[in-house]
Order: sequence, then C-alpha cells, then structure tokens
Amino acid sequence: MNKSDCAGCRNDFYNHRTGFDGATECWSFKDAKIGTLYSISPNAPQDNASNFVKVRKPLCYHQDGWCYYPRLPDHLLHATDGATVDRVP
Repeated sequence: MNKSDCAGCRNDFYNHRTGFDGATECWSFKDAKIGTLYSISPNAPQDNASNFVKVRKPLCYHQDGWCYYPRLPDHLLHATDGATVDRVP
C-alpha cells in the first residue's frame, strides 16, 4: 500500500504535512491494509444490498459524507431479492 491509496480519506491530510509539529503521516498508515469495504451515503436507505457500493480501500478509510462497513449489514447477508453489491461508483 502507498499513500495514494489514502486519497479522499479525512486522515490523508496527515500524509502531506512537513513535520513541523512532528507529524509526517497518518497514524494508521504504517499498519494499514487494503481490503473490501461497502460504502453508502448516510442518507440512503440500508434496506437493499444494491444501495451499497463494494470498493477496495484501506480498511481504516474514512471519508466525510460516506459510511464504510467491513461487510454488509446482517439483515442483507441472506437477501432473496437478487440484489448485488458489485457495482462500481
């Protein structure tokens, strides 16, 4: 993983500092791993798996205006309506 994977994360700010106060990278960067997350707007209903977008991001990723989950909510794991989460934003 490199720092370009952090683009858009609210903590990416720390990856671009000059270190004038000792901070030169995000505190999560050293141990961060890329993985699958499911993103959704906080205003979108969470009643259908198709409202989630499956993305590959650092597992510590936080972006203002979006919620990221390591897996789909339990009530959607056995959905029978054929909804998919493999769409790309």
